[in-house]
Amino acid sequence: MKIQKTALIAGNWKMNGTIKEAKRLVSSLLEKYNATPSLDAKILICPPMTLLNYVGNLLEGTNIFLGGQNCHYEVSGAHTGEVSANMMRDSGCSHVIVGHSERRSQYGETDKEIFCKVEAVLEHGMKAIMCVGETLKSRQEGNAINYVTRQLDEVLNSRLSLENLVIAYEPIWAIGSGKTPKISEIEEIHEVIKKVLSKSLSQNHEVPVIYGGSVNPTNAEEVLGLEAVNGVLVGGASLNTNDFWEIVNAAS
Repeated sequence: MKIQKTALIAGNWKMNGTIKEAKRLVSSLLEKYNATPSLDAKILICPPMTLLNYVGNLLEGTNIFLGGQNCHYEVSGAHTGEVSANMMRDSGCSHVIVGHSERRSQYGETDKEIFCKVEAVLEHGMKAIMCVGETLKSRQEGNAINYVTRQLDEVLNSRLSLENLVIAYEPIWAIGSGKTPKISEIEEIHEVIKKVLSKSLSQNHEVPVIYGGSVNPTNAEEVLGLEAVNGVLVGGASLNTNDFWEIVNAAS
């Protein structure tokens, strides 16, 4: 089984963590990181917005990257409770997750709105992790491929420079459920996404495609062993340092 080198291992803490908890998690992570002389994986931590500056300061001087979980597409304005892409960059973020399935399902974010967020993140010099994924109904009806590729249309039809784009395939029905698609289904969708991107973009750049959806220490090695998978987006397991580090090791 071929393990991807320099895979992106992104931990999405979601709406979890106080300063005290963040200190414990990051301190434990740094102990393991400092005890590993050579590490092939690229590690990204995406805490809640309230913890960006705090976690960023703890990670300063390391090669562990800081990311945001979401952003608004406007630079500023009367958008109470929102945070812009330039604010994310100002907080030290190198990456921002956009279009997570929970944003789509719970807050009704559309493909057009997600594209605008991707555009804002890229314009501010960060990497946009754009999430795509099918519903259980579309999977059962055999429409998963069409469902996922349709979510890419706005980006593919744009003139954006996509050298800082990352696609995260996360089937909606697998998020937080403990269920994962068959390994062949993960491989199939990743390969389709890469083919669609390569045919649609006249750029000498391969857009990384990572997998998200109940990633854990048990399934990480098999998922990361797929040639078409360039990393993983980890949810619940990123809140347990031992579990998260096992996933990092699976990529190394």
